Amino acid sequence: MKINKLVYKMLTESTGIAMMDSGGGEGRHWQQNQKKSLKDFENEPEVEFEYDSECPNYTISVFHYLTSKLELDDVCDSFNRLKCNEWDSDVYGISEKQKQWLLNKGFVIGDSWNTYNGESSLSQVLQGANVNRSENSSNFEYPEYVLIQIHQGCDVRGGYTDAKLFKMGDDSYLIEDVYGQITRKSGKTISIDNRWDGSNLTGEDGEKIKFHKSDTVELWLSN
Repeated sequence: MKINKLVYKMLTESTGIAMMDSGGGEGRHWQQNQKKSLKDFENEPEVEFEYDSECPNYTISVFHYLTSKLELDDVCDSFNRLKCNEWDSDVYGISEKQKQWLLNKGFVIGDSWNTYNGESSLSQVLQGANVNRSENSSNFEYPEYVLIQIHQGCDVRGGYTDAKLFKMGDDSYLIEDVYGQITRKSGKTISIDNRWDGSNLTGEDGEKIKFHKSDTVELWLSN
């Protein structure tokens, strides 16, 4: 399966309605995402900017984030074809059978992580675990593979998809790098990115940018 189709399938996967949810009738991510086609996701901006005089912010499309940073290979395809009837392993989002499949192939699974527990500008929360072949097991900072779940509910404590296996791309790590350009009302352009602190949009000198309502701001993921 192509990665854009797999991510779309995850983004439209129903994770049900839990008692802890506060999504009302159709406020859960999966309910909103099912109204969109694959083309809708492909055509949405990689990064959306929202002006606020006190705290301008940006949101990264989780669809573009995953499809630009991750890949699929034969190992991923084989794992992702396995049925997950229940999450009965000690790894979030996979069954004991799936876990054993990875271990039998010589993989080592790292600790689980959740983007909700740190600074993140993604449009939806991700939960996952880094995966390496045994010879690379000591370096989970730069993993070969990653198991990922997408949060599809309202309350972050539940409502996650089954985990899927992805191969890391050239970056070898998942960082929310954002680049862009401001065009001032005067016509002056300023290059910006968030690489100085991972959150704020900064200029080439590393200083936090002051935005004006009249600015035209374009943001994207790849440099």
